[in-house]
Amino acid sequence: VCGRFLCPDLKAKIEAKTREIALELMGARICNTLTLKISLVATVVNGEEYTGAVWTGCDGSKTDKTAYPIAIQRDRPWRETVRTLAHELCHVEQARRGRLQYRIWATDRQVHVRWDGVEVGSLRSIPYHTRPWEVEAREVGERFSK
Repeated sequence: VCGRFLCPDLKAKIEAKTREIALELMGARICNTLTLKISLVATVVNGEEYTGAVWTGCDGSKTDKTAYPIAIQRDRPWRETVRTLAHELCHVEQARRGRLQYRIWATDRQVHVRWDGVEVGSLRSIPYHTRPWEVEAREVGERFSK
């Protein structure tokens, strides 16, 4: 866990919560193979504010990826930090198990998504709030932030 002027108590708290959530979502076998780098940052991408993000890659069906950088917006209440952390860890689980795959198609140079083994189209064509992987991640975030 890193971030500017991060106090040791907060770092330890985030690391412990990350372990707890990751173990429940993925189990020890997968967790022992992961490298998670969690950064507390001002998460603004292309002028839009995000509470969090994880990079799962655009390498198609390859599921042996083990390093996942996660960015979480800093200076938020603890409950919101936990909600975002759980949401992003859900995406790590989805990607690690091969349930969520992003691919850049050569034909249109757009990011396309495969969800649970089914090609669902270009990422841009699916509204954020209706994407099934986001619906699932929101539910996981809510569950862990209670």
